[in-house]
Amino acid sequence: GAFYYALRNTLVTGDTDSARQIAYGRDKRWRVVTLDGVMIETSGSMAGGGNTVIIGLMSKVTCDINPKEVEKMGNDIRREEATLTKLSEGKSRLDVEIRELARKIGVDKMEKQ
Repeated sequence: GAFYYALRNTLVTGDTDSARQIAYGRDKRWRVVTLDGVMIETSGSMAGGGNTVIIGLMSKVTCDINPKEVEKMGNDIRREEATLTKLSEGKSRLDVEIRELARKIGVDKMEKQ
């Protein structure tokens, strides 16, 4: 819940060089954060390592990311989000059923006494 909410459309990479390559993709920009806390926003601004903000790196970065691979990752994310939604809905239904059964058990115990 909280982890997904915080990182929703953010990709996590191990280092700044990888983050730059992914963030400044040819067809789509990505919000990327590195394990050491450097954040690159879809606008192109980069923050991290204290209060340093660097703007306008788009023109200085080349990208070797395969657009089909990025598209596949996006499709994988959407598929996993759909699965998560279905599982959450199923959990909610089961929670209601558990409460109803617990209430019924409680009523049955009271009637037997």
